Amino acid sequence: MAGVSKSEIPDEAQFFTEFWKLVKDFYQVEENDDYWNYLCDRINEIDEQCNHCRLGQVLMNGFADYLEEKRQGKKMYQIKQEGLLNENHRATG
Repeated sequence: MAGVSKSEIPDEAQFFTEFWKLVKDFYQVEENDDYWNYLCDRINEIDEQCNHCRLGQVLMNGFADYLEEKRQGKKMYQIKQEGLLNENHRATG
């Protein structure tokens, strides 16, 4: 398995630093418009800073979905019947 260096994926490297800050700042869900508006603003800022890195967009959307589930009080980490990963994501070999 080959790895990469920060210099080979600079947008993704910057994203992970910013994403961790986002997680720490918004992990405790608040039930008010200011919280959700600020979350959307921060996601858009990070997206711009990281040159619309697709990996970043997917992870931030997933985090926003996770926060919405917490807000709605859904059971966290609920695994679907087919498992956490579908067959398209499983390693073959």
